Amino acid sequence: ATASGFSKSFIYKVENGSGCTDVGTVIIDTLALAPNTTYDVVVEVLNEKETPAEDITEEVLEENEDHLFLFNSTPASGSGSISTSEGSKDDKGAPFNQTIKFTTGGAGNGSLAVYLMHLPTNKNAADPANSGGSTDVEAAFPVKIQ
Repeated sequence: ATASGFSKSFIYKVENGSGCTDVGTVIIDTLALAPNTTYDVVVEVLNEKETPAEDITEEVLEENEDHLFLFNSTPASGSGSISTSEGSKDDKGAPFNQTIKFTTGGAGNGSLAVYLMHLPTNKNAADPANSGGSTDVEAAFPVKIQ
């Protein structure tokens, strides 16, 4: 099945930014998705400390060869899982994944970690430990497939 004709937005917001001693208010939406369905996904990164909010996505797109979005589902397959495919490429044809397809497994609960890696040394890696570089953004979403 393919989801079409509507869109959903999910927010992961850390008021003062990740990694600081006082993160402030944290808002984390649950990724509520239908089972066995494919979704077209677009990742956006905003700095809402600026007024109006600064769309960091534009900078990441301009520097796509120096960045990589990674998605790690727990569980990796089956009920409550999200698998990825058809991620966008950078200007040199290497993985970038700012747009990507999610395909859900069967009904169940899980989690999805989303990373934005900076200066990765291996853009074909599936996780931060193997991609190299540093983590610009890390977000962990609860997943509810029903």
